[in-house]
Amino acid sequence: MDNDFLEEMLEILNPYVGTEEGSGSNEGAVYGNYIEWPDLETLEDDQLNQLAAYFDIDSDKYSEDELVDLLREKGVPEGTSYEYDADFPDSAKYYNC
Repeated sequence: MDNDFLEEMLEILNPYVGTEEGSGSNEGAVYGNYIEWPDLETLEDDQLNQLAAYFDIDSDKYSEDELVDLLREKGVPEGTSYEYDADFPDSAKYYNC
């Protein structure tokens, strides 16, 4: 995915960004950041409207379930993404190499 797209999704979805750290014998090790993207079914109406506007979708033509399905087809991220994944926004990286 395009980094600009992912940066826009960070702004709209406001996901939790955390740092993956080691434990036990690896305590203190940092493996990088991760993002907990929200499930699309749990988004606020404002967020759904922002996503619809981003993709130029007339949200009045669709039920909420249909809109969520369309947003999934467009590639709106959900679930957990890790820094080592190719689809990870640059601004959320712990190690910016």
